[in-house]
Amino acid sequence: MDMQQILNVLQASRFGMTAKEVAKEVGEPTAETAGVLFQMECTGQVEKRLVGRDAVWSIKTQPKPMPKKRVAKAVPATKEAPKPMPMPRSPLAGHLLLNLTEGPIRLGFSNLNDLQGFINKLNEGQ
Repeated sequence: MDMQQILNVLQASRFGMTAKEVAKEVGEPTAETAGVLFQMECTGQVEKRLVGRDAVWSIKTQPKPMPKKRVAKAVPATKEAPKPMPMPRSPLAGHLLLNLTEGPIRLGFSNLNDLQGFINKLNEGQ
């Protein structure tokens, strides 16, 4: 069976055709035509979609290229360090448990300012 003949029949169809319709057009048995269509699907020449219970074959179309994503321009880095966000002055009590190589450290704090002070000391390496 000539694959080019099948491609020509499918190209003339606007919405695709079933294997039975393709077989009728090319004058070959439906089972043989369906087998060739499956081989052509595996090689990427045709594609199959289900419409109800029927498999409709058509020429495989190339996907449209995706539009390029817009990329934000890089903002030059400033020489000064970013300023920390101001902490809200709401009361918050709790504890923080750090597992370090020297052993665990438990830190209690009564508000966010105490916790921020501890974080600042950690960042300074003290």
